[in-house]
Amino acid sequence: MATVEHAGARLFYRVDGKPDGPKLVLLNSLGSGTGLWDPIMPALEAKYRVLRMDKRGHGQSTGTPGDYTMTMLAEDALAVMDAAGFDRATVGGISIGGMISMQMALLAPERVERLVISNSSAFPGDKLRARMAEVREKGLEAVADTVIANWFEPDTIARGGPYIDAVRATFVGGDPLGYIGCCAAIIGFDMRRSLPQIRQPALVIAGLSDASLTPDHSREIARALPNARLVELQARHIPFGDIPEAYAQAVIEFLDA
Repeated sequence: MATVEHAGARLFYRVDGKPDGPKLVLLNSLGSGTGLWDPIMPALEAKYRVLRMDKRGHGQSTGTPGDYTMTMLAEDALAVMDAAGFDRATVGGISIGGMISMQMALLAPERVERLVISNSSAFPGDKLRARMAEVREKGLEAVADTVIANWFEPDTIARGGPYIDAVRATFVGGDPLGYIGCCAAIIGFDMRRSLPQIRQPALVIAGLSDASLTPDHSREIARALPNARLVELQARHIPFGDIPEAYAQAVIEFLDA
């Protein structure tokens, strides 16, 4: 576990897994931390060298005031890669993490070997504008139950346990300014015309029950990328929270192909 200072923020990251394994970067969803990926880490750590980080204003990373942009967040991730000695890697991201991954592939294609773009969008639109206003007025606790219900299937939430508890605690313990800043980055993101420029092999994963970013968002990405494979899983916005084995299998099959 370590931190690096970049553009006014202290960014937390950790590296786990096989010391000489292929390098894999994992980028989290809005409002989550590195622990979001815990259900699939045993499978990934056995084969890869895995770098996880907290976005600015999330988890153990400090935030900065004002609206963020996807370019800013991509440059943060590249700075963390530099600090961790990841000169080139497969970059995988879920939700906003997938958006950051695509932005990284445009900004620094030589650094991105392959992409895993999960439950994401090339043009999410402004649906988060009301969420921004609510968080600004009432804080993250006010929206936490709605967010968790969008992320996981009801059975997963009903079972509860340490993972769901930790994900919720990380969400409500986050920096509202960081959350709002990332909402602004999502609202301002439009990758539709640039997708054909991303030449790296890509795995695009959709959750068939995802109401936050419906499967059509993933299908649009997969159609536009020149070298993409689409996998659709019966899950909500965070598939590896519901079906970690199926998700890990899809990722490993792609990485090992």
